[in-house]
Amino acid sequence: MRDCALVLALAVLMLQTPAALALRLTIISKIIVDQVEGSVPRLGGGGVQAAVAAQIAMRGQSECRLVAPVGMDFVDSMLHGLAQRRVDTSGVCRLSHVALTPGEAITYEGETAKWTPIGWDHWDELCAWVPQLASAADLDAVHVIVEGGGNGEVRSVLAALSELPAGKRRPTISVEPVMHVVDDSSVAGLARITSIADVVSPDLLTAYRLARPDERQAEQHAARKVVEEGGEEALAALARGCASTIALRPTAVLAIRDGARGSYLLCNGELKHVPALKLDEVQDPTGAGNGYAGALAAQLASGATPMDAAAVASAVGAAFCRTRDWAPTLEEGVAFCFGP
Repeated sequence: MRDCALVLALAVLMLQTPAALALRLTIISKIIVDQVEGSVPRLGGGGVQAAVAAQIAMRGQSECRLVAPVGMDFVDSMLHGLAQRRVDTSGVCRLSHVALTPGEAITYEGETAKWTPIGWDHWDELCAWVPQLASAADLDAVHVIVEGGGNGEVRSVLAALSELPAGKRRPTISVEPVMHVVDDSSVAGLARITSIADVVSPDLLTAYRLARPDERQAEQHAARKVVEEGGEEALAALARGCASTIALRPTAVLAIRDGARGSYLLCNGELKHVPALKLDEVQDPTGAGNGYAGALAAQLASGATPMDAAAVASAVGAAFCRTRDWAPTLEEGVAFCFGP
């Protein structure tokens, strides 16, 4: 059963016209190839899920372009699923100096994902990529998944923003930090873009590592302890510590993702909890957090309040948990989140 606040927020958003929801959005990420518990190879890396989620959140009315690099071995037929979900893949770039597209074998212990790397010898070569962006003047939103310091992605976004004509409104900037290693260098790189972002959406562990410089290599159980034992005050301190580390602007939104427990929004100095939708059965949670982040970015860019945007994002994240495919179809996602 859905939380009453979520139902109300979704009902309000359903009254908006498709024209009011249309926006131009670019997702910047890297594509990797996932294999989840014996499934066939499928699209991964987070950006593909964020792009589909943005389209679901906008009920298929956005112009959503994915900008991402792949290796020379990448099979273009894998992009067919994105095209079916109305994601523009013209920005997917095969890099001649990268022989293999990295991948992961993913298994789960409860909600905890375990990754076995495949072909990551070429990761550093992939990271040398600097994406080519269209003029920021032509965009309503940019959602960028920052791996580590994400130098190439960050440089591209900052360069595009610097070329905006005087007086032109800049697009909404959304940042999703993916940081398996948190150190001074990666934090400094991240802060170059989070300091100008409108929304930043780390998972709980990343937020914990960013908030506590002396525990940058902490494991999930340490972050969980804050939520389970520290209470609301400790969680608020964690959120504010994370916001301070990444130089988040006071008017920006920090959305800390916590899986089935929902998300925590720090906005205008106040921390609020947004519950996740309760599901009778979870098929596969892979990509649900990325889906939440992409949907949140799209909704905020369309003018939704942070709490309403997070309600939609929670529903979209739940839609990802209901399928064993790499993403729900656009029709399935929209029907689940907004009704037939």
